[in-house]
Amino acid sequence: MSWYSCFKFCFFYRCCECLRCCGRRDPRPRTVWLGHPEKRDQRYPRNVVNNQKYNFFTFLPGVLFNQFKYFFNLYFLFLACSQFVPEMRLGALYTYWVPLGFVLTVTIIREAVEEIRCYMRDKEVNSQIYSKLTARGQEIGSSFLSNQRVPADMIFLRTSEKNGSCFLRTDQLDGETDWKLRLPVSCTQRLPTASDLLQIRSYVYAEEPNIDIHNFVGTFTREDSDPPVNESLSIENTLWASTVIASGTVVGVVLYTGQELRSVMNTSNPRSKVKEIISSFINYLFIKQIDMATLFAYR
Repeated sequence: MSWYSCFKFCFFYRCCECLRCCGRRDPRPRTVWLGHPEKRDQRYPRNVVNNQKYNFFTFLPGVLFNQFKYFFNLYFLFLACSQFVPEMRLGALYTYWVPLGFVLTVTIIREAVEEIRCYMRDKEVNSQIYSKLTARGQEIGSSFLSNQRVPADMIFLRTSEKNGSCFLRTDQLDGETDWKLRLPVSCTQRLPTASDLLQIRSYVYAEEPNIDIHNFVGTFTREDSDPPVNESLSIENTLWASTVIASGTVVGVVLYTGQELRSVMNTSNPRSKVKEIISSFINYLFIKQIDMATLFAYR
């Protein structure tokens, strides 16, 4: 990220995260120990999803900046301001400021509605509660059951299904309606109970966070067995966030959270129909003003 892009991102979109944005390190591979969070080799982002573009203080400056960073919008603003100079006036002031005010009002209302929708969706996702295995085998929160959204990017360790597998609904991640088969790590699936996951000495080595939702490279290692167990991990052993468990109960170990989630890294802001209409309507005014200027020069 260049210094200009970083400044623009921090000031207009994530003012409160400025230091983290500018000081963020490049993503790296990681080793995640089961039941030993003190052994983590780096700091990871909090598992909070935030799809909002602005906050309370940056909303209006951010919307105006995003509108007037385009040439035609900025040109029409300068043209409207120039009409306060009598020598440069080509018509009544309202023919310039009323269309400009209309465009800005529609844009601000639309952005406000989108921000409220994002806030409500993020709040719903971030407030969900899941079970957590602790060193004493205690459970915190509700169960991680079927028809429940996967809370983070995880490695699939165990399932309650007798066939030793589960299916995911991935339509919220990749738009595909068919279910995807996922397989747990064979070493951990063979353990008698889920609490035994914290009694073995094992860890997952995973690749750095990236946007590829169809591939994964990693290994699972159990050191306290004789001989030590090493299993290769692939996409079939993963549970990506924003997917939904179709059946049974699953247990997994978290690899990626927050801004490092596959679903978050693949998020895009498509050009909306409202923006296309507004853009065409400015373009129209730009051509109209050129015609007026030509007529004035001819006279």
